[in-house]
Amino acid sequence: MALARARGPGASQDRQSDLTTRGDAGDTRLTPAGFAGLAALALILAVLSYAVQGDVGLNLTDEGLFWYVTERTAAGDVPLRDVRSYEPGRYYWSAAWLRVLGPGVKALRISLAAFQGVGLVLGFLLLRRIVPAVVPLAALGLILVVWMWPMYRSFENVAVLALLLAAARVVESPTASRWRAAGAVVGLAAFVRIDHGVYGTLAFLLLLVFATIRLDGARPGVALGNWTLGAIVGYSPMFLLAVLAPGFVQGFTANLAYMARTTLWAGTVSLPLPVPWLRAALPNLGGRSFADTAAFVTLALLFTLLPVVLVLAGYLAFRARGAATPKQAQLAAAAAVGVPYLSHTFSRADLQHLTPTAMALVVALAALVTSLPAAARRIASIAALPLALAATYLVVVTETPYGLRMRHPETYVLSDVAGDPLWLNRTTVEIIDSVKRATAAHVGAKPLLVIPLWPGIYPILGKQAPLWEVYSLFPEPESQQREAIARLRRLGVDWVVLADIVPEPREDLRFRNTHRLMWEHFRKDFDWLAVDTRHPFIHLLRRRVAAQPREPA
Repeated sequence: MALARARGPGASQDRQSDLTTRGDAGDTRLTPAGFAGLAALALILAVLSYAVQGDVGLNLTDEGLFWYVTERTAAGDVPLRDVRSYEPGRYYWSAAWLRVLGPGVKALRISLAAFQGVGLVLGFLLLRRIVPAVVPLAALGLILVVWMWPMYRSFENVAVLALLLAAARVVESPTASRWRAAGAVVGLAAFVRIDHGVYGTLAFLLLLVFATIRLDGARPGVALGNWTLGAIVGYSPMFLLAVLAPGFVQGFTANLAYMARTTLWAGTVSLPLPVPWLRAALPNLGGRSFADTAAFVTLALLFTLLPVVLVLAGYLAFRARGAATPKQAQLAAAAAVGVPYLSHTFSRADLQHLTPTAMALVVALAALVTSLPAAARRIASIAALPLALAATYLVVVTETPYGLRMRHPETYVLSDVAGDPLWLNRTTVEIIDSVKRATAAHVGAKPLLVIPLWPGIYPILGKQAPLWEVYSLFPEPESQQREAIARLRRLGVDWVVLADIVPEPREDLRFRNTHRLMWEHFRKDFDWLAVDTRHPFIHLLRRRVAAQPREPA
């Protein structure tokens, strides 16, 4: 099955299961049949992804935020204007699917699997330049899709893959059209999340320096102008929202202020965690099972090797001379894109923040292996894929809800969540069922506030959040807390579900410390009702005094 357009001498002697051309060096064009084959392979893996995890697990915090904002977007709200969120791109993608399939977690995850399929197509278009055979390419695709975890954060992984492909194309042939296309990719990535716009811009500035020094005929001023034009076009959906959605600019700037404030407070763009360097991990293996030890050491090894591999890829790409080959282009792309994303990975050194940069790591390792001399390449190719698959299982699969259910099936039960049957751990089922019972008995159709960290409760109960902020993790200025209290009074919000929890063992992150005025308001003006004795941290609050008149519609 030859999936590429053959040119040059010997082009008629196509090999079976070959995804590269047999013609000129660096010829990376595909036949229509070749593209269809890659798309079919991506579709198979995306369907497999949904089949494995589409009905397992539910995260009421981060996934709950994505679910709630997407359903509100499908109902006509505008992200950032009507609810604080990431940039609107991801929500409009999934909202379009919900409008066809209907609401619910499963429909949401179908939209995510479809986006994973898009990312896999991009990954295959990149990797088939250096991995011609179908079987290893499919194995790499399996590795990529497993690393697109958590599923609701697949947008981050796909953005990185898009940047990698755009970067490799620029290095292969730094034409005006490819610089414009690269800018458009960065603009679209920023429409999904502003961080991708920042990291993508840094990546292509690095590539601009690389092209100026390393590639013949590069004109940095012209290249930068073309890239900027493309970025404006790619980011145009945000400009359209700014014009067509009154209040969007205010929401966007308020979110930027929030990001700046929380970054200054936390010291990084996320809550920091210690980096699990290998030398720090090895002395802390006592008391772990063999499987846990293997997973912990593998994760530490990945964090340790990640910057080394990316820097090595950049060095080898820069050192090469002559026209850039596909292998050298992918080394340069992996380094240029991956290095800026190290900031994201090490700002909170956990698996979720490693997975986007893992896309660059896979590309860098594939390019390094295929760049070896023939004898070493054969040995490395035989060893690399099994090792990568084993690392993927140990580090990712064992941490996912479907991996946990596979290992401990007795801890998961089938539960109805807003009309969808999902396999959830017993604690999550108890929390959801107790909140549903309490609100059904006391709240009914009345407005309700859920605070601080469970926005997923809103779509489960069929409620709309009364406040712009639905994920109250970081400290808020007292002025904004007063505005929130006043808005709750105006809207007649007399009921609150308050979970006195923290995402990690830090007392400064408790709601009473991050939102002192709101906490005192709830203690003074509300009665606190128990929800479930098994989970005493969940409270149902009822206002003691009559609500003030509601805000006009």
